[in-house]
Amino acid sequence: MAESTSESKPTSELKLQPADPPVPLPPSAADVEIDRANLSFQTTAEVDPLDRIIGQDRAMEALDVGLGIDQEGYNIYVAGLTGTGKMQTIRRSLQDRLARSGVPSDWVYVHNFDEPDEPWAIELPAGRGREFQRSMDRLVERLKEILPKAFRQEDFSQEKERLGEKYNDRFQTEMQRLADLAKERGFEMRPAPDGNLLFIPLIDGKVPENEEDFQKLSDDDRRRIEEGQKELAREAGRMMQEHRDLMRELGEEVREVEKRFGATVIQPLLEALKRHYRGIPRVGEYLDRVSRHMLENLASFRRAGQPQPPIPLPLPFLAGTEEEFLEYRVNVVVDHSQSTTAPIIVEESPTYRNLFGSIEKVVDRSGRLVTNFTRIKSGAGLRASGGYLVFNLEDALTEPLVYKMLKRTLKSGQILFDTYDPLS
Repeated sequence: MAESTSESKPTSELKLQPADPPVPLPPSAADVEIDRANLSFQTTAEVDPLDRIIGQDRAMEALDVGLGIDQEGYNIYVAGLTGTGKMQTIRRSLQDRLARSGVPSDWVYVHNFDEPDEPWAIELPAGRGREFQRSMDRLVERLKEILPKAFRQEDFSQEKERLGEKYNDRFQTEMQRLADLAKERGFEMRPAPDGNLLFIPLIDGKVPENEEDFQKLSDDDRRRIEEGQKELAREAGRMMQEHRDLMRELGEEVREVEKRFGATVIQPLLEALKRHYRGIPRVGEYLDRVSRHMLENLASFRRAGQPQPPIPLPLPFLAGTEEEFLEYRVNVVVDHSQSTTAPIIVEESPTYRNLFGSIEKVVDRSGRLVTNFTRIKSGAGLRASGGYLVFNLEDALTEPLVYKMLKRTLKSGQILFDTYDPLS
């Protein structure tokens, strides 16, 4: 084998050589000559903008094929040099494909009366989510105005008075029966200042004036008086228990009267709403539960508008006032009232909150950290449902928790809301 006789010079002996001096170009050498005879237009205003990346025909064909696959589990990954117009090309391709698409549904959250920690998600036709929210707000405001007036009507007051008189007559009858029994046993019944009943023994048909009159009695008479007092005390205890039962029955009947009067106001308004949303069974089911809950909690409407007690030590970060009638609120998480096609959401900042949403927490009047279904905030993933979501994958993967949640969402096809805490 022949050996090479050349030897490489040490790096330290290599030296940079000076460049040739620059040669100035005349203007004529920097000009480009264009044969206008080869152009089919007079000005560029007559030319349609180029909507494809130059030299990327295969990439555009692959993008068209990918967009044409309407199956779960298929997503599109686009890579290329910065500044080649990838984002504009993707957006334009999506707009062309969705130009004649339908508008997807709205989504709202409402209170779950059986499981408050698991609110109902209701799907409504596009634009009707915000409409349903306004309808429920108007319903509550209307009831706050007219229900207190209904309870002040003469018919309602007369019904309550009739019930009160009925139970008072029953109580007075029992009191008279106890007084007659005491008289038969040789006692006089008197009410005590603390509300109890006193049974004073009668001596020769009269109330004894002092203790000495009682001490003059024989042992048999004193024993008879003590036994009589015990018997009357037991009877009085039984009667007071019956009185408490009567008061409980009176309260239940008064509540039934209130429900009956309240139903005459609430039911017509809710039935009108059910007819308006009769094509959405879930809304009708929710309104039925709203009706039952309202009739069971009429007192809240009677207290509506009353001032709340001031906070002893008000803090600036506390939630202002307690949210009234939270159970009847509607939280619109996806709103397509202004959409004309399926959505194209381009998320420039693909953080966990922005992609998947979150559940906000607030500090209530007592200083506790609380939340509810109205604090659910949707992310770009949910808002893009029925359309397309575009984001920079490299930016997303550098955000905490995004990759794990992204895989889970793509596999399950569901977005699970949670309070965002990257340090938990």
